[in-house]
Amino acid sequence: MAASYVESRNVVPFKPTFTDMSLAKTAIALFSEFNIQILRKVFSEMVYGNLPELEGSSENYPSLLNRVKEKILLVPTNLRHNVWEAVERVQEEVRKWM
Repeated sequence: MAASYVESRNVVPFKPTFTDMSLAKTAIALFSEFNIQILRKVFSEMVYGNLPELEGSSENYPSLLNRVKEKILLVPTNLRHNVWEAVERVQEEVRKWM
């Protein structure tokens, strides 16, 4: 007896591109090293030029912002929005997991 069409379909596994892998790696590294509020502040400053105030900022806050900016400036300008979206996805997955 021959197998039906549904049973004999070929399954094509998901093969992420190098861009997908590098976005995930960068997003996970940024998310694990820095707080999401700090990342949101730096990304909004770099994109829109505004600085939302954070509650409870300390005296080492400017140095922390500079470290985040250094990391983000390593990402090409046209990919920064994609990195921010990947960071948000990582945050959402961590939130679901917890």
